[in-house]
Amino acid sequence: EDCAELEAEDRTMLGDVQERWLTTNLRAPAQWKIITQQQLFGSIDDGDPGGTRRFWTEGWDGYAANRRRILTAIQEQRIRNVGVIGGDVHQHWALDVKLDNHDLRAPVLASEYTSASVCAGTSPTGDWVVGRNPHVKFNDWQHRGYVRAEITPKIWRADMMAVETVLRPGAPSRVLQSFVVEDGRAGPQPD
Repeated sequence: EDCAELEAEDRTMLGDVQERWLTTNLRAPAQWKIITQQQLFGSIDDGDPGGTRRFWTEGWDGYAANRRRILTAIQEQRIRNVGVIGGDVHQHWALDVKLDNHDLRAPVLASEYTSASVCAGTSPTGDWVVGRNPHVKFNDWQHRGYVRAEITPKIWRADMMAVETVLRPGAPSRVLQSFVVEDGRAGPQPD
């Protein structure tokens, strides 16, 4: 909660060259701008249920200034239809990406889906974590799986998929929850 280094401007996940490349290319004349990367991009406060704020610093929460610069560029340049896809957190997440997640009126700047793992085990999250993070639309840590996406000019649909078992090739999978992001309207909506 009181780690001043988390806000240091020189902490960077991407480095200066990649950050400039990303913010420049987000302005490209594409219908959808999808950022694929290795972590959960949006911020998650997983502190104690009673109060203390706490963040997982291996991911983007450990590089708050870098994330803030990217989101500021999206906001200031009015870049529409920005999506983020990530993984490596062993959970499904669907969330609104904002500059300030604690301000319920803050604009949603991007939509994010993060996939659970198919092979690795899950990492438990308490239901209270979702309650502490009103920008989170969905979290599932009990299933292994993947995100299946369909992107058209008008919508970005994502199905949070769970596999029945990883021990049998060809085992069935099922949809845990589906979301849609509409053209020009950031934020996953349950479908």
